[in-house]
Amino acid sequence: MSSALNRTIHGVGTEATRKTKERFFVKTADVKGTLRTRNAAPENLEATMTSTSKNLPLMRFKTNPGKVPKRRPAATKSAVRRVGLAPVRGAFIAQMRSGHVGVFKRMRSWRHKKVTRNGKTYWSGLPIRELYGPSVPGMVGSRKVVEHVEQEAKRRMETRLDHEMNRLLR
Repeated sequence: MSSALNRTIHGVGTEATRKTKERFFVKTADVKGTLRTRNAAPENLEATMTSTSKNLPLMRFKTNPGKVPKRRPAATKSAVRRVGLAPVRGAFIAQMRSGHVGVFKRMRSWRHKKVTRNGKTYWSGLPIRELYGPSVPGMVGSRKVVEHVEQEAKRRMETRLDHEMNRLLR
């Protein structure tokens, strides 16, 4: 029973990744990297799969433009779900001094203040904040993905149980 559970839970992880990618603009590695499975043992017939992560930066989803543009485009567009791009008001794509590229938005109340650094005074457009999309557990936990994964788990468990019984009876 435990080996059937273990094979099922690993297959369910693959299916959860596939269905999540089908519904959202997210990479396989982003989903698989958050999934953790706990295998069943003969004395503990329970296999679990959990997903934990923080919200993903909006740049990890589909954005237009897809990299830092030379000139500012008319609108920065983004899509989390596979339904189409939508404009994100006031957003822009930039590369920070650290090399990090992301979708950012200026903080409203701090627009252009006078800053003095190293003896030089200049007008700064900072602070800005990065925009984020949903977390992987939120995407994997969406209703359609969960329903599909539960059906697939039942189907796989029946198949694996039959296979393991036949293997032991040989």
